Parts: sequence; structure tokens; C-alpha cells
Amino acid sequence: MYLIVRSLLRPYALFLLLALTGISVAWLRKRETWRVLLLAGAPLIGLCAISVRPVAHWLLLTVERQYPVITELPRETGAIIVLGGGARPADAVRREAELEYPTMIRCYHAARLHRTRPSCRVIVCGGNFAGS
Repeated sequence: MYLIVRSLLRPYALFLLLALTGISVAWLRKRETWRVLLLAGAPLIGLCAISVRPVAHWLLLTVERQYPVITELPRETGAIIVLGGGARPADAVRREAELEYPTMIRCYHAARLHRTRPSCRVIVCGGNFAGS
């Protein structure tokens, strides 16, 4: 029960429930015109559309495409900076904390780049490592 309440109180789910409730009440009263319902429903439809995984990945690709993955470091590079993304704390299944998948991939690419230029320093920063 706690997990259901907690997930419903997250901002996205709360906004979705409030918007659907508002549109449903307006629809049931039948006093609102279809233009008002469309105006209220358009942002909701847009939010749902960008939350669908293929659409979200496509939108992310439009930004990431500008920065291709590099295989060689430029000569003037003095350090490789890895932005951390979090870790899973130790629990009954994991005896030690583990890096989240995106952080592991970033560390893997940093290690690959470091092998090409061992003189570069590797700096790992950021992320949510609470409980690890």
C-alpha cells in the first residue's frame, strides 16, 4: 500500500491524476465546450507523448547526435572527467554497492580512453551515492 501511495505522490503521476480528474469533471458536466477540453487535454497528451520510451529516445538522440563518441583523445587533453549517475547500495542481494548502468558505461568508456593516453588523469564526480 505504501508503494502505491508513494508512486502516486510523485510529481508526474500526481499531475497526470489531477489533469485526468479535471478533464473528466469538465466532460461530465458537459458545460465545457470541446475547445476548452482540447486546450486542457493538449498539454496532457503532449506530456504522455514525450514520456513514451521511443519518443523520449528520439528526442534525446536529437541532442546527443551533435556529440559523437570519441575513440582518441585530442593532444591537449589533460584529464578525463566521468559524470557519475548513482549507485545501488549494498543489501541482501548485493554485498557491496554497485554502480548504476549509465555510470558503468561512462567508466568503461573512460577506461578505454585512458588506455590510449595513460598520462591523462581520470576524475569521477557527481551522482547520488547515498547509502553506499
